[in-house]
Amino acid sequence: MFYDKDSLYLVPNFLNKDKQDILEEIVGADTFPWYLNKSTNGPNPEINSNVICNRNTFDFYMFTHRLIHDNEVISEWTDDIIKLIRPSIEEFFGDDKYDIIRSKVNLTTTSPRTRKIFAPHTDANHPMWSIVYFINDVPNSYTLIGKECDDGSCQKKFTLNKKIETKKGSAILFDSRRFHSAGKCPEGMVRYVLNVIVGEKNDLS
Repeated sequence: MFYDKDSLYLVPNFLNKDKQDILEEIVGADTFPWYLNKSTNGPNPEINSNVICNRNTFDFYMFTHRLIHDNEVISEWTDDIIKLIRPSIEEFFGDDKYDIIRSKVNLTTTSPRTRKIFAPHTDANHPMWSIVYFINDVPNSYTLIGKECDDGSCQKKFTLNKKIETKKGSAILFDSRRFHSAGKCPEGMVRYVLNVIVGEKNDLS
């Protein structure tokens, strides 16, 4: 598979309409389990090179359902969800020579209006692709993609490169080493996002 550190791809209708609706129904069902993630920064964010921590950023909680971790399936829901998106991944890259290193579904609820930016973070330290797929429409909720990439240091600055609205069916694809921030969720709504990290296991060694 190819890597493109500097580019950002926005793909409307990454899934067709039928698959969009199926995925939204799966994660929105009463039977789909969610688990509280109390911190998105992890311990000691001020010395975590994968997080930008400054006076304009803040940590937040969200609900998460992990599907794949370290290239291993860890949820009984994985097959039902990944089979919907895998053909679109292969179409984007033009082949099936990739591994899904990590995948999870995130649910965020109403965000404090007075806060600024959810702490920008990176998804990996190696050349991989992050796919952020928007499961439902959330007006006035934006994913922020920064100009900075992880260089192993504790960065304090986040420079906005692209602001992308949460539109059902769309996906953003970018280098996993690029800092990005999850979108706030307006009052009275929930925001569902599927996050997939794809690459090659050999790059991890």
